[in-house]
Amino acid sequence: MIDKIENWLRLWSKSRIAFYTLLAYFFAFFCISVYLVSSMFLLKPNDFLLFIKDISLQLYLLVVIGFGLALIQNFFSDLIRNRPSVSDYLKKVRTELKILGITLNDLHREEANVNAIYKSFKEKISPSFFQKLSNEELVNKHFQFLLLNPGSPAFIQRANDEGKKEIKLQLECAKSVRNLNRLQSRLFREGLINPSDKHNTFDFQFYDSTPTHSLIITDSSVMIGPYLYNLPGTETKWIKIVNIKAIAQYDQEFTTIWEKSKSITDVENESEKNKNLFLISKNIPITKIDEYLQIKDVSEEENNNLKSKFNNLILCAQKLNESVCDPNNCPIYQGCACSLFP
Repeated sequence: MIDKIENWLRLWSKSRIAFYTLLAYFFAFFCISVYLVSSMFLLKPNDFLLFIKDISLQLYLLVVIGFGLALIQNFFSDLIRNRPSVSDYLKKVRTELKILGITLNDLHREEANVNAIYKSFKEKISPSFFQKLSNEELVNKHFQFLLLNPGSPAFIQRANDEGKKEIKLQLECAKSVRNLNRLQSRLFREGLINPSDKHNTFDFQFYDSTPTHSLIITDSSVMIGPYLYNLPGTETKWIKIVNIKAIAQYDQEFTTIWEKSKSITDVENESEKNKNLFLISKNIPITKIDEYLQIKDVSEEENNNLKSKFNNLILCAQKLNESVCDPNNCPIYQGCACSLFP
């Protein structure tokens, strides 16, 4: 019973408008009650009771009008907005963070974002009132990340739709996977997660279906970013979901995709292309991946240069994985990746 109440309250809290509406109903009920009580006792004219009656009626009207304006302002200011920053949505995380995307921009763009996600998971949260009733001493955390399978036809199509070279999108994916693996390993070493313990989880998976939007779901918010043609998801206007039924629908959508998604091992074994990409993610330093992401690919010559360098990067990753890399005979002619290791 307590779990059901917790889930209902969590779902309700995901809509700020629902909170305002509840508060408006409370004040309206109070004002109407005062009005009715004062009217019942107005058997004889009384200036004080007449004053109470008039004030309660005016207060009721002010509350309804005031909260109506607040709801309209909240609706238009929060419904459509730029993509939320990491700090913005992490403020709303108590126990839950779910992110659906293609390469997960927040995990390959800046190192500060990766550290912020780590700190959010590590942060200790006090149990809620209902958790205390059930004698829970700690609050469990569940972070889930869904990336588009880099070997799927949808991945290639999305690269074309964004006007971006597939290699660039692959390297973004490789960097995000590298950071997710790094975060997962760090949390495991510190005893914050354990494969056999489902109370605290930090997982990432891959999906194959054609992406139509990205999702960021926390305990108190759901935000959706549509994928438009010739425009990266980070540059589109995002929509904040405020309808409770819609919130539940998108939350269920994430769960459905997650249940059908694949682990990194499954995706890696699907194709040689995926295997090579994850070798890059595993063995090549992030600083070197960043160098490749910065290579321009405007002209055909530059594009061919990028492809050549990417193939060299694969060779380097393979040699590093086999521990037979020779710095004097490195396929990366301008700066061997091995030299970046201590």
